[in-house]
Amino acid sequence: MSAETFRVCVAAASWLFNGNGPYTGQTDFRGLMQIHHPWVTSAEGHQGAWRAHVSLPPDLAKAQRVYLSFYQSDNYHGSHRDEHDWLGVQAFNGHRFKQLLVDGQVVWEQDVATDEWLEPVQPATVDEQAEPAFRDGCVVLTLEPRGRKELDLEFRMIDRVASTTRLPDDMFWPYSWSTQDPARIASHFQTNAFFGDVALSLSDQPYRPSPRTWQAPNAATTQTKQPEAVTLNLWTPGDLPAAGYPVRCGVPMPEGCCPAGTKIRLERADGEAVPVVITETSHWPDGSVRWLLCEFVASGPGSYRLRLGQPGVAPASPVRVERGEQGLTIENGTLSIRLGNEQGEGLFEQITRDGLRMAGPCRLSMKLNRVGWLEAFVGDRRTITVEREDAVRVVLRLDGEMRSKEGTRLGPWQARVQVWAGLPYVLVDWRVVNESDQSMAMLLDWSAQMEMPKQPGATADFGAFEPITDEQWAKESWSRAGGGKPMKADPRAMRVVDNIDLLCRQEQADLAMTYHATLPVGMASRAPGYVRLSGNEVSLVASMRWFAEEYPKGIWIRSDKLALCTLPEALEAMTWRHDVPFVRLGRGESKRQTFALWFEHQAISAGQADAFNACVQDAPRLCDRTWFLDCGALETGPAQLPAGVDDTLAPHLAASGIDIPRLGHREYWDTAWMNGYRGRAHAGLLRHLITGDPRWLRYFDAACRHNADVDLIRYCPEHPDWVGSIHQYSADHTSGVATGNIGLNTDDQLEHYLLTGDPDSLEAARGLSEHVLQCYSFARSARAVGWPLSQVSRWYDETDDPRFLAKSRELLQAARAFIEPRRGIFEDRHGVWNYQGAVPFMTAYLGHGLIRCHRATGNPEALRLLCLLVDGLLAECSPQPGMFVYSPNPENNLNMGRPATARWTTNIGGMCGYAWLQTGNPAYLQGMRDCRDAILAHPDDVSLDMVETLGWIYAASAASGQ
Repeated sequence: MSAETFRVCVAAASWLFNGNGPYTGQTDFRGLMQIHHPWVTSAEGHQGAWRAHVSLPPDLAKAQRVYLSFYQSDNYHGSHRDEHDWLGVQAFNGHRFKQLLVDGQVVWEQDVATDEWLEPVQPATVDEQAEPAFRDGCVVLTLEPRGRKELDLEFRMIDRVASTTRLPDDMFWPYSWSTQDPARIASHFQTNAFFGDVALSLSDQPYRPSPRTWQAPNAATTQTKQPEAVTLNLWTPGDLPAAGYPVRCGVPMPEGCCPAGTKIRLERADGEAVPVVITETSHWPDGSVRWLLCEFVASGPGSYRLRLGQPGVAPASPVRVERGEQGLTIENGTLSIRLGNEQGEGLFEQITRDGLRMAGPCRLSMKLNRVGWLEAFVGDRRTITVEREDAVRVVLRLDGEMRSKEGTRLGPWQARVQVWAGLPYVLVDWRVVNESDQSMAMLLDWSAQMEMPKQPGATADFGAFEPITDEQWAKESWSRAGGGKPMKADPRAMRVVDNIDLLCRQEQADLAMTYHATLPVGMASRAPGYVRLSGNEVSLVASMRWFAEEYPKGIWIRSDKLALCTLPEALEAMTWRHDVPFVRLGRGESKRQTFALWFEHQAISAGQADAFNACVQDAPRLCDRTWFLDCGALETGPAQLPAGVDDTLAPHLAASGIDIPRLGHREYWDTAWMNGYRGRAHAGLLRHLITGDPRWLRYFDAACRHNADVDLIRYCPEHPDWVGSIHQYSADHTSGVATGNIGLNTDDQLEHYLLTGDPDSLEAARGLSEHVLQCYSFARSARAVGWPLSQVSRWYDETDDPRFLAKSRELLQAARAFIEPRRGIFEDRHGVWNYQGAVPFMTAYLGHGLIRCHRATGNPEALRLLCLLVDGLLAECSPQPGMFVYSPNPENNLNMGRPATARWTTNIGGMCGYAWLQTGNPAYLQGMRDCRDAILAHPDDVSLDMVETLGWIYAASAASGQ
């Protein structure tokens, strides 16, 4: 060994700690020695020190010059800025010092307040080999042994000036949510110092130990053999109507299982082929199919098989689009729907069956309260686009404008009309966007109004309503307009009479009413959301989706007209307060209405109407929970969960979603959905797949629709660059500015599209992904780097678009720049400018992004940085196994009421699990187990932000057999 490389390393086990006052010390698995002073006042002369006695070998003892290399760092900086925004300052300069003593003499010293950051990182100067944005923590000192065979080394942190003594450069002010006494802020001083990698050598180069290597556990082999068939169960909300019902759902496939272009046949359990349209909507990196969209008409529940490699069959009565002198018509063997020419009014001109007019025309209308007068708008149609056309189903997209008679424009509307082979149904989904001059339009009514043939003796049934007693009405009459006593009539067979409106309204969260004109007839807590009209020639069921949840809604019918209303106009409408949540429509916000029509010549039974309505509310779909969880297409982990973990997490997931009441059509005052922030919708999807509870699928669907309709910015003339982005979550969901890095969630909308085929969700996800590409990469926040990294990595994985790969590399550069390379800490400023270090829940966002980046690109740098983050979290932020502090700022931890918590173990445990699966490092496996055990031990102290990462606890538990 040459003199240049001869080195003696002083192992961590050689050091002993000694301190006075509140100082404590510990070593960690990274090989670093920590010295800690808690957040209390300091006293002059208090210190904490690590000491070692080192014997020098002859080659060093005889040398004229020896070099001592060591690493040092701390978590405190004394700098500040005058424009502190929401950040506070607790700057102690010249009080506390780090020192190295050799044989009792100070040979190196540095104020802990010294700023360890370099100049701010600029994207243009950072490439893939960029250096971190930290000053090098390694120090090399020159010693002269002069024949000495032994040295006493001491790393010390000492208080030279007490924190209660003010020095000229000290500065204090509280941050925006501080609750501490200002005197406490100005005297309490907490610091952690870190020393290690101590080596004596004849070389002046700093010593940096090589990382240890581990053997990764054997991962389960990916299924590549094409199965003969995939068996799935048809989930239904109950019995299907006799005519059947359309199914439109995504099915995931394992990587390599189904090559692109594979023919697929759909069969019932008895082997009978079912006409189906199958679309490949997502592909794995190897080109095989990751998601299929299956569209077919189901005639009953039970199991279905996707038989790979077999051709499908055509329906007996295919649906087709015809273009003639009267415009466009859809024929499906049962119904004929004439829409007319492209430019027209409303949705369609006429629906016939066997040549008999069943309904039409159908028009769209809205009314605004202009605070003093009303303004009415109607839907003028401008274009008709055949969006999807084949023998099984036709989907038309209609686009137009909502305009008043005077020509005032409210905004655009868009509708999709679905017609399926052989079914007597028409399915409609339409939305309108506020592009008016009102930043918050006050709506009185928006409805689809359909003319009907008069039928003497027809009856209407709005579902399960009970007759109202006089006693019940007396309790409610104070809130009713019109007065009078309830009408004595059968609420399930109300006579349709000329010039008399029959009305059903969901008026409050727990109150629905039916009326004959203004006289009440029936009462229920929740209206089913449909009307069943029984006539001598035309019978129909008209069903509105989420009628009770997104109140107020209404259905009114009379002898010649049917109206499906959101915000149904009523006598008391003009007296509604302006702050009632469900009457407002923010500028650039859209509202959506979904309804379905079923036409027959013969009367439709109440049971059949209930079955049809149930399918409108919760559409049937193919699913096998084990297949969906184990195929790898969703970040959910395996179907087999660690014992007790699911039972522990279930209440927290329920509290974050399924148990949150729907507060009307607008959901103004809730924060549970948070404008798509932190993946709450994905949590609902995860719960549905784990438990099979359909309420979770409804939550996932509703949250995604809400995000795409309410939260998405569709119009903003003052800031056109905001269009396609999402509002920051706020009291009314649309008052905030366009969100930055941490709120640009494309995941939920993309998953909603893959699961349901909803084109609006795909459009929203694509628009959001373009805004992610524009986000600033070098924000000094772990979540502001990690969240967009997770999104662009997902989109690169989905699309193979090189723009997303380039953005992921840029964000990876930012992560590299801001992660301290020895400690593994992404240093966030959180509340106070001076305490800079890891915020565990924010670091978990970055961990999620690094996991996705590694999976999508295979970039080893992403895995290296992930492992660094895990090292830092376990060593510096976890005072107890599986428990983590909230913030590097000690005042934040006190404000949270708990200096250590299990709130983020679901995320950090997932990071540990993935890191162990990739590296085999036993410290990461133990970290995952500690987090899992903390979840079980502290069931009331768990947060489910970033629940996507949770699946890696499941995966690592399964792979380790524990």
